[in-house]
Amino acid sequence: MDRPRRAVRSNPSRAAKAKRPIRETRSTVAYFSSPSSPSSLPSSSSDNDLDLDLDEDYEDHSINTTRRTQRKYPTRKRKNTFNEDSAPPRKYPRRTPKVVQKLSDDTLLPRTPKSTTATPTAAIPTTPIVYPPWATTPYLALLCVFDCVAAPIRDPSSRREDVFEAVTTLLSAARVCKAFTEPALVNLYKCPPFQHQWRYTKAPNVSFGQFIDTLNLPFGTTIMNYRPKVEILRLAVRTTLIQKHNPNYVSLPDVVRNLPRLSHLEFYHEYDEPPYRKLDEHVRFKCSADELMRTLAPQADDEKSNATALTELKSWRWNSRLTSETLSLDKLEEFHQNPSFVTLRKVAFVNYQLPSWGLTPRLRDSEEMQQQDADKTTQLSACITALPCLEHLILESCTLVNGLLLQRLPKTLKHLELINCWEVTANGLYEFLLTHGGHLESLTLNHCQSLSLAFLPVLRAACPNLQHLYMDLSYFRHHEHYADNKPEYETLLTEDQVPTWPSSIQSIEILHMRKWGRRAAETFFGSLVQSAPDLPQLRRLAFRVALDIGWRQRLELREFWVDKMTKVFKRKPKPPRNFILFHDEVQQNRKEPSSKRRSTRRSTRLADLSPVLTSSENETAGVTKRGIARASAISKELKRLKGSGLLLKEQDADNEESEDELAADHSDQSHLSRKVRKISKHSPNDDEFIHGLCDIVDIQVDNHRPMERQFDMDDFLDSPEESDPDWDGGDVDVFG
Repeated sequence: MDRPRRAVRSNPSRAAKAKRPIRETRSTVAYFSSPSSPSSLPSSSSDNDLDLDLDEDYEDHSINTTRRTQRKYPTRKRKNTFNEDSAPPRKYPRRTPKVVQKLSDDTLLPRTPKSTTATPTAAIPTTPIVYPPWATTPYLALLCVFDCVAAPIRDPSSRREDVFEAVTTLLSAARVCKAFTEPALVNLYKCPPFQHQWRYTKAPNVSFGQFIDTLNLPFGTTIMNYRPKVEILRLAVRTTLIQKHNPNYVSLPDVVRNLPRLSHLEFYHEYDEPPYRKLDEHVRFKCSADELMRTLAPQADDEKSNATALTELKSWRWNSRLTSETLSLDKLEEFHQNPSFVTLRKVAFVNYQLPSWGLTPRLRDSEEMQQQDADKTTQLSACITALPCLEHLILESCTLVNGLLLQRLPKTLKHLELINCWEVTANGLYEFLLTHGGHLESLTLNHCQSLSLAFLPVLRAACPNLQHLYMDLSYFRHHEHYADNKPEYETLLTEDQVPTWPSSIQSIEILHMRKWGRRAAETFFGSLVQSAPDLPQLRRLAFRVALDIGWRQRLELREFWVDKMTKVFKRKPKPPRNFILFHDEVQQNRKEPSSKRRSTRRSTRLADLSPVLTSSENETAGVTKRGIARASAISKELKRLKGSGLLLKEQDADNEESEDELAADHSDQSHLSRKVRKISKHSPNDDEFIHGLCDIVDIQVDNHRPMERQFDMDDFLDSPEESDPDWDGGDVDVFG
């Protein structure tokens, strides 16, 4: 018996009639118009009638191509021509055209690339995004905006990352549009970043050379005049002035001659920065008196137009390492009479030492050495008092600074910075503040190894205008392999020395406080809490406290005083107002009649008169009622434990065995005392004043020993695996 032949594509079981598609394309038109199409083949009468109907429908569809409706064609029942041995025909799902609903104006669509249907979500009122008119913003307004961006560049203590971000932002803004170009470049050129070791796209000396070449260009060849934009010039000597530019070394007159508005000129060297162990090193760059006079004197072409056009400095930085013998300390008093220096408001003296510094005690105590030390101190004080407009004084890494020099300083100082001055003591600063602290607005005391906090009791009476107090009590080793960085004072602060704080103080920041006891620390924090009503301008508190006591006592002190300081001084920010709801309320009030609004206001006033407790008051009241009963029960339990002799007296926590015994035998006492503290936190205190105006309250209490480098989590992370790239067969210059 012959098996039926299987139906394949080349040998179909029957001649299937091809239907015309709903969507017309070039291929379908060519297929159905060709003579070999199935519609041109002979068929039966029923088939011909079906073809005529299809042709008519196709003509109607071709006339109106814009209509996307689905047509119903006459169907024909087909016979089941396959059996069990033949494969069934494959069924394809029929595609129906998508019907796009008409969207209303208030309907929101999902943010997907192929979404065409409307979401059933309710309409949410949205406010249009309004962008400031940056293109038409006035020049002075843009200048102020970019001035805030460039603030880290002008701050010598800024981080490298902040300087890099500021420079990148200004360069990117200058390329946005023509209106942004000049304001952004003005703030970038106001203080060129050649002091900070930020991420240069090229070497620092190459960038500085290009900066000089740009200033030497004629005015007509640049988009703006860069020369009057530079006002502050802080140079790192090692990366700028010691390097070669073109065939010769960079000379200071070539740098300053094209800067008519220069008012701040400062030189820095990395040897003068922490850890201050290279103060004896010498460098090749030396600035002489003649070179400095030629640098600040007016040029020949400027004298023809204006004979008085000279550089009048407002800030300058003297460094014994970077000056020659013609600018020694005994000649600076006369040099300050120069018109370019007589206008100084800020001056710094770096690395000026006593003649007896580094000598043996026998030679140091000789009468000749003591006389030379006194002469040097007199010369330095004469240099400072020779400046009539001086307001800001910086003394860094100078052994000449002692109590005798402080008494000879001018009384008109507003800002004083003492950095790494070993001879400054609390007694000398105490006497200086009583006689010269009337005009002080900021006081910075960093790394002074012999200075304690014993001057704080007279701070309010001696400095009524003080606004900023910053102290860093970390010290550096004079020799790398000797531990000689310990404090030279016996006690940082005693229990009897109660600090006083002026009412004008705005920020208090004291870091690495150590070498004192628990009672002294409590006295220090208590003075701030008691003075809180008299400190309306206080906005910042930051303390790093190290206490060498037992960890339990340190934990109790931290839990009590840190929480209390935060509660008293920390500002509680209010959530921002929802202006969308506020806008809806205003619109609703406008639609309501006036009589209804009057009744609502009256009911609101009556409701305000009724004494209704808020949620916080209810919570406090509830905690107090429950807490009274619990506190009485806990106090009875403590008395019972004390009477039974289970509670021992306070022991020295340095003894580890006593701490273990205390932890093992008296866990009940610590548990109950913590309960008492928790209840006392919630109990109201009418006498306690809440300041609540400080944006920053950062207090850390631990027992960490101050180190020259404080390691953090980033120092212990694994570096990512890096591999060399595949060689592409060519030597490509990485630096372009």
